[in-house]
Amino acid sequence: MTKPIDDFKREIKQKKQHEFDSLKQEIKQAQDRHNRRYQDLLDDHNTFKGQCQWLDALATEYGPPISIEPKGKTGTGEGTIIAVGSDWHVFETVKPERVNGLNSYNTKIAAASVEEFFNGILAWTQIHRAQLNIKTLVLALLGDLISAMLHEDHKEENAGPPQEEVLFALDLICKGIDMLVEHGGFDEIIVVCCDGNHSRDTKETRASGRSQHTYEWLMFQFLAKFVYADSDKVKFQVAEGYHNFLSVYGHDIRFHHGDWVRYMGGIGGLTIPMNKAIKSWNVGRKADFDIFGHYHQTMNPGLFLANGSILGFSPYAVKVKGEFERPQQSLIVIDSKRFITSVNRIYVR
Repeated sequence: MTKPIDDFKREIKQKKQHEFDSLKQEIKQAQDRHNRRYQDLLDDHNTFKGQCQWLDALATEYGPPISIEPKGKTGTGEGTIIAVGSDWHVFETVKPERVNGLNSYNTKIAAASVEEFFNGILAWTQIHRAQLNIKTLVLALLGDLISAMLHEDHKEENAGPPQEEVLFALDLICKGIDMLVEHGGFDEIIVVCCDGNHSRDTKETRASGRSQHTYEWLMFQFLAKFVYADSDKVKFQVAEGYHNFLSVYGHDIRFHHGDWVRYMGGIGGLTIPMNKAIKSWNVGRKADFDIFGHYHQTMNPGLFLANGSILGFSPYAVKVKGEFERPQQSLIVIDSKRFITSVNRIYVR
């Protein structure tokens, strides 16, 4: 009976040893998996730590942020505002269905838009007075305030003949200037005037006697010699030729309508022909900056400012493939020490 018992004990021992070996193997496999997972996490940690070393460098090499404190009082510098008005075409009519619904224009809209322009001058002036003492306004009226039936289609769409359009434009200008005198807080308002190409009474634009053959030149002269002749604040400077120069804090600014620079499209846009024209003009009399209208596009690439229009997108713009632009005018801030410090848009609708 002893041998069978010994065999039984041996079988039990072998069975227990097998279970123990199996458990030991499972524990070892689990430990191996744990070690591999731990090594993966350690590798990820070291990789992330290496990627973030620049953060540690920032923490050790840089101190607390610099505090910026306001300096002195505001409004202590001196500045001048130049408000640019051009291309109003106050009697022209634009029907929405003829410009893909992008614009609508008539005498009522024109009057409201011009009023927005003058109110915009006051609004921007108040904003800039937070930094500058502004006592002088230059109001640049740079032509094509009227259309004057220059083209055949104007005879169909204009609200009336040039004489009536002149009276309408005069009324809008006088109301705007009077409002600026009363509410603008300016010591002086200098009105710089240039005629446009639309208001002429000749078939072609003339080089000699250009201004004197325009309704706008006559309109500006009437304002200067009769309406505001005795004004202490309002002074007119009417161009007798194409250019009109004004010196602001020692910087010469050249005003003109813009139509004597031919632009027929192409790469680079208006900047190339205008820069070439400015370079040629500067040989005779140098200007630090040019301001003009005519193209119904707002542009300020550096040497000049091209003004937008109050008329806005028109059938003619569709014909010549002009880019759409919201009706707008421009306002420039001239700092007595820094020259041009701000160019702003006045949206009129």
